[in-house]
Amino acid sequence: MHITKIILILSVIIVVVISSGFTYAANCGNGIKTCACGDTLITNYTLGSGLFGTSTCFTIGRNFLTLDCNDFKISGKGSGNGIVGNSLSGITLKNCIIESFSTGARFTASSKIIVQDSIIRNQSSAGIYLEALNSTIQRNSVLNNAGGILIIDRGNNSVRGNTIANNRGNGIDLQSAGGNIITGNAIRNNSQNSISLDTASFNDIWDNEHGCHRKHDALPGNI
Repeated sequence: MHITKIILILSVIIVVVISSGFTYAANCGNGIKTCACGDTLITNYTLGSGLFGTSTCFTIGRNFLTLDCNDFKISGKGSGNGIVGNSLSGITLKNCIIESFSTGARFTASSKIIVQDSIIRNQSSAGIYLEALNSTIQRNSVLNNAGGILIIDRGNNSVRGNTIANNRGNGIDLQSAGGNIITGNAIRNNSQNSISLDTASFNDIWDNEHGCHRKHDALPGNI
């Protein structure tokens, strides 16, 4: 009996210790629960403190919502995404500091995405990855990432008023993307092109400040 009781107690301790090492994902948002990295955001939400995650922090799970980071930091360990969403519309991401993920903000097969007034830095891949229509990236600082802003396979987006600097690849990279407006950006000291176009045409690119780059801008086929 004594040995059985000891074994039972040890089993409970082992379960508690193992369980404490896991983060359980849940739906979160205003009126639901306080959000933590690993959760899926399904309503508007304003951060009340900084967050740290070992993989993707927030997955956006519903259309027409706003994440206001309230100038708090979301940080990772070099993998996953700071914010990620797929097949969404009407999402606003603002006032965020996102650092040390694979990609800072990643939206695919989406439309009407707004990323604004944020600092996105030290990602091991792109700062912002946008596969979306009719979206706006404005007044952000995109710094020290493997690449700055990547727009792929979509058009009719606006990239304006951003500072895009010290990235190890291109500052702005348009791939198979047309009809985008790129204006009023300060694009400085990126290791490759300030603005690179790959099978991208009919983009309206003007009034950008270009600093020092190791390569010249690649802008064929644009107005």
